[in-house]
Amino acid sequence: MNLDRAEAGLKLTRKIVDLEKSDLIVLSIPKGGVEFGLSLSDSLNAEFSLLIAKRIDSIFIDIPSLGAVAEDGSKLVFGHDGLTRSRFEEIIKDHVVEVNRRRKKLRPKLLPKLEGRTVVLVDDVAVTGSTLLVSVKMLRKLNVGEIIVASMYVSKDIFKIVNERVENFIALNILKDIEETKKIHREMDEVSEEEILAMI
Repeated sequence: MNLDRAEAGLKLTRKIVDLEKSDLIVLSIPKGGVEFGLSLSDSLNAEFSLLIAKRIDSIFIDIPSLGAVAEDGSKLVFGHDGLTRSRFEEIIKDHVVEVNRRRKKLRPKLLPKLEGRTVVLVDDVAVTGSTLLVSVKMLRKLNVGEIIVASMYVSKDIFKIVNERVENFIALNILKDIEETKKIHREMDEVSEEEILAMI
């Protein structure tokens, strides 16, 4: 199912313009957030870059996420699946290695200066909110001015959790539960790293 990320960026532009913010920068979380974020940054005439974060998935179906890690080493941990502390720390280290690999490949340069700026943080489908939350944690360390989260799809529960931690959360579609969000996520076209490099 091809849900148009570029069109979503255009639809969200007016909502962000209405906030009357200056010195905007759009940061997309790869992979799905990139096309969406590029469309948004083009429409806003704003600077664009990538922020790399990765969710730590659970082996259990009924536990959507164990947490996430961001490129600066920020971590968010919800649980450990009953694993030993040492084994769970190994899993986190593996995710940190993968995040660093993605950063070097997709954005080898340093992030632009963010202190004091309004950041539009973009993810196409916020299934668990973990990558958004760990990215917010990282951005707060960098002393950004304000954080506006932009998403195409999010469940009402995740919307509430993330919205409490940022200045604004603008979502095109707020769904009733996480299962509905998972279904949408499965239907979205996969975006490869090569496709991302071609876009940016």
